[in-house]
Amino acid sequence: MEAAGADFARMPLGAGPFTLESWDSGQRAVFVRNPNYYREGYPKLDQIVIDIGIDPSVGILRIESGEADLTWDYLSAPEYARISQDPDLSDQLIYIQAFPAIAYATLNVREAPFDDVRVRQALNMAVDRERLVQVMGGLAVPLYGMIPPIVSGYNPDLTPIPYDPEGAKALLAEAGYPDGFATTIHTLNFPNISRVSEAIAQDLGQIGVQVELVTLDIGPLMDLWYGENPGEMAIGYFPWGMDYPDPSNAYEPLLLCGAAGNAGGYCNEEMDAMFEAANAVPPGDARWEAFQEYEIALQQDYPVIFMMHTQQYFYRSDRVSGLISFPSNLLTFETASVQ
Repeated sequence: MEAAGADFARMPLGAGPFTLESWDSGQRAVFVRNPNYYREGYPKLDQIVIDIGIDPSVGILRIESGEADLTWDYLSAPEYARISQDPDLSDQLIYIQAFPAIAYATLNVREAPFDDVRVRQALNMAVDRERLVQVMGGLAVPLYGMIPPIVSGYNPDLTPIPYDPEGAKALLAEAGYPDGFATTIHTLNFPNISRVSEAIAQDLGQIGVQVELVTLDIGPLMDLWYGENPGEMAIGYFPWGMDYPDPSNAYEPLLLCGAAGNAGGYCNEEMDAMFEAANAVPPGDARWEAFQEYEIALQQDYPVIFMMHTQQYFYRSDRVSGLISFPSNLLTFETASVQ
């Protein structure tokens, strides 16, 4: 470290399949085969060149013109729709297993109207999840809890929350809001996220909940979400990417009493105790079953608006094979080869 001085961050150390040959900040990074790699015969590639700062749409054009072999950005909904429906191209999609995404909306349960479970249930019944999947261009599946389908502990038999605007109106009336109420949704000004936020606002409007959308850059939104006064957000929408594929990570940072990411302030000590009991079970079927039971109980309290699991894809050229996505990382190039 002393010898490298200020350049220490530009001298990566490791035992992976490739070593850094050159790095032009903001432009290009070049990696070459590690001759001392522990697996004999790997990696198969001699070199990887990563061009940085390429517009995603340009990257796709470069692949289809034979100038590049892989996108380093997730596909947009329109590009995914085009490629997935083309039988000549759909096999070139790479489904990314790492960092499973959970789309949900926080509700400020510290105060009315969201301190009433009937209101929270009504909002869940007002959201048309199938339409949200369409808004995402098919890059999602509906969720009625917090555990995505690709994470151990997912419960395929979890009772779906019906899309029932009339039932939602009845619940609001029962809770004392026959004419609905006005509220705000704070969200991020990314295209897909903005489109989903607009769809949620439209759905809630159908039951008399008038929504003002407040779109922010990532910095101000995170300052609000993780700051001292997250209660300033009545409703917040910002998808959560799981750090690791264990069901605990869908709950511990987001819904336990006092959790850092619990912007809505939800706190149920009975649910916390049930979580701690499930979290104490070692990995295996018993753990997954314990979290399924926890999810069933939590769903009945409607701590958030459950929405969907968003899916992500990279796109490769037809001459590349062996690129593998694991739950623990985006891609491994160890087994990749080029024809």
